[in-house]
Amino acid sequence: MLRQVADTTFMVAILAASVFLWMEADRFPSFPRMRTADSDFWPKLVFGFLIAMSVIYLIRVLVISPFWRSAESQEALQVSASAMARFAIMAVLIVGYFLCLQWTGFAPATVVFLLLASSLLPMGDFIVRLLFAPIFTALIIGFFTRLLSLPLPRGTGVFYQFSLLIY
Repeated sequence: MLRQVADTTFMVAILAASVFLWMEADRFPSFPRMRTADSDFWPKLVFGFLIAMSVIYLIRVLVISPFWRSAESQEALQVSASAMARFAIMAVLIVGYFLCLQWTGFAPATVVFLLLASSLLPMGDFIVRLLFAPIFTALIIGFFTRLLSLPLPRGTGVFYQFSLLIY
């Protein structure tokens, strides 16, 4: 039940943030290069998807099968110490990724974040974890820079020079 409360709280936060950012996208300037799909098209597409998914989740959890009606035992409410530690470390990783993104650029920050985050998972093959981070990052960079022609953070100093080699 504790996990369902945390999930529901997180979905409410995602819904509120998505609605706020949708409204912020209305204030984006127009660019002549993006005549057909103005500068707010992609952000509104992403935030619209997040709004729809969070509303669907909240309807399912709060209306269709409310979690507070289930008769769970006290044992089900207890969360292991290792799970709580992984949760806390993951929260620190997310905040660190956000703070370092502008300084290090997208590619190094994302590879390091994915390597560290995947190491927190209690299962999985070590080789798959090592390969996933750079391959997934390369796919994301290719998608945003080549297909969408959108810039990604390049970082500063030596990280800027490194990112020029990649994209």
